[in-house]
Amino acid sequence: MNIPAKAIKSPAGIYKYGVKTSKDGYYEEARKVFNILRKKYPTSLYATTAKLRIADSYKKEEMYATAASRYRIFRRDHPDHEGVNSGYVLYSIAWCNYKLGPGNFFLFPPAYEKDLSFMEVAHTLLKHFIRKYPKSTYLKKAKKLYRKTRKTLVDHELYVARYYEKKEKYKAVKMRYEYLLNKYSDSKKVPEVSLKLSKVYLKLGKKEKAKKLLSAIIEKVKSPEVVKQANALRKSIN
Repeated sequence: MNIPAKAIKSPAGIYKYGVKTSKDGYYEEARKVFNILRKKYPTSLYATTAKLRIADSYKKEEMYATAASRYRIFRRDHPDHEGVNSGYVLYSIAWCNYKLGPGNFFLFPPAYEKDLSFMEVAHTLLKHFIRKYPKSTYLKKAKKLYRKTRKTLVDHELYVARYYEKKEKYKAVKMRYEYLLNKYSDSKKVPEVSLKLSKVYLKLGKKEKAKKLLSAIIEKVKSPEVVKQANALRKSIN
């Protein structure tokens, strides 16, 4: 790997050359530059940050599994680094997991019909991020991505619940709705799902549970239409 003579003289010079090489889209070459830096100046702060830039290069190259692994190792080995303290590393791990999840390309089934294990990891990490880094410059991006992951996961639970409902397997429907309300209590779908769950309780003969849930809807929900339906259903119960 040929590094300009001027750059090779200092860790800062090599680091800047590596950053430029990565920015220009030569990711493999950039990683070679950063590894030369780590070998030549192992105790330099630039050598430590070079590890982070290597993870970045894998992310830019859309090698998300490798990038996520590199970010996790960096977070473990350098907990006091600015990249960790700023929340950047955790956000990047979440982002990589999100990208490893299913997309919504129009020729394929919607994301909520596919395996969502990576999406679940991203959602959990983002929830942790929002709590841990309330003043991070990445907070706005994290919140936006959190809402995206939550929507996909909620849609998945509703999709599965509808499947069981068509099969008239109401115990399974009940479990899905209860899980959704517990796991994604900050979702906009909560009022709608609560109403659906109350109807499922009635189908299962659980009148007291239905009454209790409907009373909570009437008391707490702001949607006039949902409250109207909850009132009507509550009055119909003997």
